[in-house]
Amino acid sequence: MKLQPISRRSFLRIGATCTAATSAAVMSGCSWLSGEKQETNITDFGTLLVMDNAQATTLYAFAETILPNKPGLPDVKTARVINRADEEFYFVDEKIKNDFKTMLDVMEYLPVFYGEFSRFSKMDSKNRLTFLNSLNNTSNETVRAVVNNCRMICYNMYYGHESTWQAIGYDGPFSKRPQVMSEQRKHYAKLVGEK
Repeated sequence: MKLQPISRRSFLRIGATCTAATSAAVMSGCSWLSGEKQETNITDFGTLLVMDNAQATTLYAFAETILPNKPGLPDVKTARVINRADEEFYFVDEKIKNDFKTMLDVMEYLPVFYGEFSRFSKMDSKNRLTFLNSLNNTSNETVRAVVNNCRMICYNMYYGHESTWQAIGYDGPFSKRPQVMSEQRKHYAKLVGEK
């Protein structure tokens, strides 16, 4: 079989078509490859991109239990603990994001495995605190990891918010420059419809 040579013009047209098709395929897959999620979750805490309402409620119940509830200190909603946690986890690797959501699901149902007749977010705050204190000396590494990671997320988001700074005696960054929103934070705000 003898192959017919193609003209230079045909070769360039085929090459341009293949390049355009490949570029379109790659560009349309970029948001999928980067893990960018376009769907949003309308929750009791506003629009979230990572957590669903149940997971956000669990984190809120945990934060409300462990964070201070004293005059002069903002509450969990004022310090935007849930929204900031969702924003931070939106930009991490998909595996870490999934581990975070799994951790919240485990936290929600953990009381049932310890003989309680309620999920974590459905318990009143006194019973939640008693339950968390009962886990202080657990030998189960998974349970310790879940509780400690939930606690660290809540502390970082709460005390990282400037509404808490005056109450704890922190006078802000040394440079005294006003906060500048990063491009990443602007992107997240745009996706959730914040200004």
